[in-house]
Amino acid sequence: MSVVGAVAKGSMSSIGSITGEQASEALSGYLGYSPAEAGGADTSVQGSIPPAPITQEDVITLDGGAAAAASSASASASRPDGHTTIPPSSLAGGSTHIPNTPPQFRDVEIGGGRITGHEVSSDGQAEREFAMYSAEQYMTPTGPYDTVQTVDGSSWYRQYAQPTVEKTPYKDHDDKIKYEERIVSQMPPVPKRKDKI
Repeated sequence: MSVVGAVAKGSMSSIGSITGEQASEALSGYLGYSPAEAGGADTSVQGSIPPAPITQEDVITLDGGAAAAASSASASASRPDGHTTIPPSSLAGGSTHIPNTPPQFRDVEIGGGRITGHEVSSDGQAEREFAMYSAEQYMTPTGPYDTVQTVDGSSWYRQYAQPTVEKTPYKDHDDKIKYEERIVSQMPPVPKRKDKI
């Protein structure tokens, strides 16, 4: 197990946490991004499992891979390393492209079975709040999530802040109660810990 993994899954009261710039760099390494790709992250905290290479283009399909599988027979190109790439023009709707440059992280806190912070896109144009929960320590989350595997082989549930309507009551000029509505990003509820059930 890596040092970051031990802190991430350890008890906050006995092991503590990692915060600040070191936490951002540690998370990049823990997720398998190399120092050059992750803005100079220190990989000395990684476990003995080498990070997976980031290819020129990876694709996630929202239909369980059916669109990619259907188009791969005619549109895929094999590379010498055995990785198969599907050109974007051949994909059906419902697909999301993963850029070949990893995101940056800020305001990261690692510890107690949770990893929280903000993920900034590689081009710096988009940012979103996220939380990751150790699959060993937490129940499956409610709401949208994905499962991430770290360099030490641990599985984590990852959730992002979701757009939510916030309503603020006020009285109009006729003394009637009205609501001002605005869209805000809000994290889904924290899943229950397995040891608390």
